[in-house]
Amino acid sequence: REAAQRQEALLARCKAEFASALNAREQELLEVQKEVSHDAAEAQRQSASLGRAADVQQEFAEHIDVIRSRIAIATKAAGDLHEKRHVLNKVVAQTAKGLSKAEEAMAGAWRGEDLDAEDGEERELLESISQ
Repeated sequence: REAAQRQEALLARCKAEFASALNAREQELLEVQKEVSHDAAEAQRQSASLGRAADVQQEFAEHIDVIRSRIAIATKAAGDLHEKRHVLNKVVAQTAKGLSKAEEAMAGAWRGEDLDAEDGEERELLESISQ
């Protein structure tokens, strides 16, 4: 029960981190889009008066590249977080099932053996498997 609560808390924390990262990326994209539209409009006014249409196109293309790269980064981050959530869901499902027959048999075999009195790690592992 305690393990399930910890896993639920971990899943909730991952979901919150995913939402936070996604919101931050979306905010960055909105800011870049504002800059691009503002910069593009201002640049067109200037290029019309200065005859710099090719320079404006180049700057606009660079801004588009920046936007695309940020979208790719955000998409990858979202995919990574989705994969982590999928793995956590599998862990939660596996934990909810309890021990398999093979695991129960191994735990039973360990209980039957004499554990080294000095090996606290083995004793802790046995206790956690027994729960």
